[in-house]
Amino acid sequence: MFMNISTRIFLNTIILYFKVILTTAISLYLTRLVLNVLGVEDFGLYSLIAGVVSFMSFLNTALMSSTQRFLSVAIGERNRVKIKRIFSSSIIMHLALSILIVILLEMVGAFLLDGILNIPTGRESTAKIIYHLMIITTLLTIMSAPYNAVINSYEDMWFFAIVEIVACILKLCIIWGFNHINIDHLILYTLWILIITIISFIIKIIWCHLKYSEIKYTIEDIRESKETIKGMIGFIGWNTLGSFAVILRNQGVAIILNIFYTTAINAVYGIANQVSSQLSYFSQMMTTSMTPQIMKSKGENNESRLLYLSCLTSKFSYFLSILFATPLIINIDFVLKLWLGSVPEFADYYCITSIAIFLIMQLYPGLNRAIQADGRIKSYNIWLTIIMLSPILIAATLFSIGWPHKVVMILMIIAQIVVMLKTIQICKKLIHLNVREYYQFVIRAVFIFVVITSVCFASKKLFEDINGWYALIFTTMMSTVLLCFAFYKFILSNKEKNQIKSLITNFIKHD
Repeated sequence: MFMNISTRIFLNTIILYFKVILTTAISLYLTRLVLNVLGVEDFGLYSLIAGVVSFMSFLNTALMSSTQRFLSVAIGERNRVKIKRIFSSSIIMHLALSILIVILLEMVGAFLLDGILNIPTGRESTAKIIYHLMIITTLLTIMSAPYNAVINSYEDMWFFAIVEIVACILKLCIIWGFNHINIDHLILYTLWILIITIISFIIKIIWCHLKYSEIKYTIEDIRESKETIKGMIGFIGWNTLGSFAVILRNQGVAIILNIFYTTAINAVYGIANQVSSQLSYFSQMMTTSMTPQIMKSKGENNESRLLYLSCLTSKFSYFLSILFATPLIINIDFVLKLWLGSVPEFADYYCITSIAIFLIMQLYPGLNRAIQADGRIKSYNIWLTIIMLSPILIAATLFSIGWPHKVVMILMIIAQIVVMLKTIQICKKLIHLNVREYYQFVIRAVFIFVVITSVCFASKKLFEDINGWYALIFTTMMSTVLLCFAFYKFILSNKEKNQIKSLITNFIKHD
């Protein structure tokens, strides 16, 4: 049974990795083209408004993760009636949320776009158009969340891979539009993203209704889901608070930077966020594959398995993160030049510090999932919100007295470390995490990353005067070999090593 589950996780991870590699390559290439066509000012304007819209849609993130949590636990309990009612409840809540979000965004937009945000002169009307287009995109994204949760809970990751690859390829068609359609390029780009979102939404609805009998709900199911909604509201409320903190941390910084500086800084911050987002896709593949099993362990009342999978998720998420982050940090100047062509000032600093924040987050993603599976999330999300909001308030104060914009990234790094320490402490109480062993993992993992990155950076000197490609290829190969050896030797336990050997052997025999 364990091998069947392990093989499924392994296959899902491979499929998702293939998807991520392809979509990342396309997205990075597309970003360069869009940046060149739109220019730094328009690209910064797009990043700013997108940040405002996503900031207001934080509720959707909380609802989706909550829906997936309840669905996965119910699947672990093998309760088909409960699964059906949870999905019906999620549809109702997401519909109500979408209406609320639209109203809030329209109200907020009236103030932000008419004086608060620093919008370049002459682009005010364009900003309003793309703002409204993004609201529609957000509405569709919210309504697709229950379907995403169902697909994730049933671990059909290959279907997600196909849909996202198709969507990413469709985005490349905008290049043709820039050359042949006589519309403001910024408006055209935003409109095309909306069209792709509509296509993806329709595909997911059709698939889910054909594939999963539990989501073929009726009016009677909706009526009976009222009690289920009541049971989910408390969890969703506190989960929403945590999602709010994360979104406000990311997008609140963009607004603060815009108020005290210019959209050029927003463009650099937007570029750094894209780099961090692309890296997160690689690490999230393991987390995405493992999360349903973590939640199902809770439904089966198997706490030891829940704890084991949570710690294993953190180990592999961090490993996969540093595997890609190490050569990127070492060759950041070359990669940015290759990616963007013309590299904006401060881009390297914002990218490296953004990667640092991301790597800290990847030291404990399994613990986050364990807390959600447990369900007692009130204390955790209160602390998360307090800690995550603090850099914004401190940065605003420092900016007002003349401190440089770079300081905000340092504050975010410190806050992320504090969040990690608090997460470990709460997991000790909730799921009986062995704190000493976990801290040993964190110290060893960070030490390995620092040492290998330093060694590879020193070795890069052999190639930097010859060709940037040679340096990138050499440091990537060198860091991959060293990290794989160090991870296997010093991070994995003997039990985990034996299970990996058995998994690979079983997978080869299965083929």
